[in-house]
Amino acid sequence: MEKLNYFKSAYVEIGNFILNALNVIDINDIELFIDSLINVYKSERKVLVVGAGRSGLVGRAFAMRLMHLGFRSYVLGETITPSVGEGDLVVAFRVVVRRLW
Repeated sequence: MEKLNYFKSAYVEIGNFILNALNVIDINDIELFIDSLINVYKSERKVLVVGAGRSGLVGRAFAMRLMHLGFRSYVLGETITPSVGEGDLVVAFRVVVRRLW
């Protein structure tokens, strides 16, 4: 029973984290970001993703999804990453993780 209670409390904590995150997200920022991505795609410019540690892992996954969608996306630090030019988009990831235990 103790493990079940721990499991439930962890899910409640995760749910509360998501709700709190949704309360601080500005829809205008999201629309601006999406518009920026669309402009970069249409102009055939590059998207450079930056992040370290866990943020870097999230960034790599994001860059791969962009590549699957047809973007010219790269991750900072890779050997094939080209230089950033005018009109390119740099996306920096910073993931905040709060331990549940």
